[in-house]
Formats: sequence, C-alpha cells, structure tokens
Amino acid sequence: MRSNKILEEEIMEFVRLNQPVGLGHILAGLNLSHYSGAKIVLELIKKEKLKYSDMGKRIMIK
Repeated sequence: MRSNKILEEEIMEFVRLNQPVGLGHILAGLNLSHYSGAKIVLELIKKEKLKYSDMGKRIMIK
C-alpha cells in the first residue's frame, strides 16, 4: 500500500503529464480505488495544488 504522500506525488505527476484529465482517468491510470483516490484528489484541490474545471469536468495543475 502506498502512503498518502507518495500517492499525492503520483497523482500530481499523472495530471502534469496528461492534463486536462478527468477523475476517472486518474483513478484508472494509477489503479486507485474510488474512495482513496478521490479523497486525495479532493485534498490536493483544497490545498490549491490542483484545479477543477466545471466546464469540462477536468483536473489540471494550478
């Protein structure tokens, strides 16, 4: 099991390489469960490291 810090780094790198990207693509691309993966993505958005676009429902690096 990967720690939250490692998951945050992996998510940031995945988004950087594939942005704009949907939540489902992040979860599938990193083989994360819906609960743990979405929770970490939400935390990164709250910390303002990632940005969510309502228009295209996509996630990008801020």
